[in-house]
Amino acid sequence: MHRDGGETWLAYTHYEPDELETALYELIDTEAISIDWPTKDTADGMELTLFGEDAALRQLIAGIPDELDVTLERTGEYQPAMDDPAEQLTDRQQEIVQAAIAAGYYDIPRGTTQRDLATDLGLSQRTIGEHLRRAEAKIIQSVVV
Repeated sequence: MHRDGGETWLAYTHYEPDELETALYELIDTEAISIDWPTKDTADGMELTLFGEDAALRQLIAGIPDELDVTLERTGEYQPAMDDPAEQLTDRQQEIVQAAIAAGYYDIPRGTTQRDLATDLGLSQRTIGEHLRRAEAKIIQSVVV
């Protein structure tokens, strides 16, 4: 995304997987397994995170065609990637930020105030302000730093 002069531009790409990648995606589709998007292209190939039941994952790995060189990096409890800044917010912060977005707090011009949010959520304006500032600080620091 590129921001210039207040306008936002988005670029989309269309990717056609090769025959082996297609075979892998089809194999994943037949199992009770999901991909934690996005996948990553690395110097060594494609890196992806799969999650699902142990038995389904074992069956998937056993069924991978020999033409695909697969390395199992690690297994364990599924933990979503922390690349999403919203994942760093507490449940309460997420709730208040979502309410603020829905009410137009982040629109230009603002569609609501902290006072209105406080009334709608049954909280003090100070509590709303503090939750929003802490959430905003976490998000900004995770994106900029």
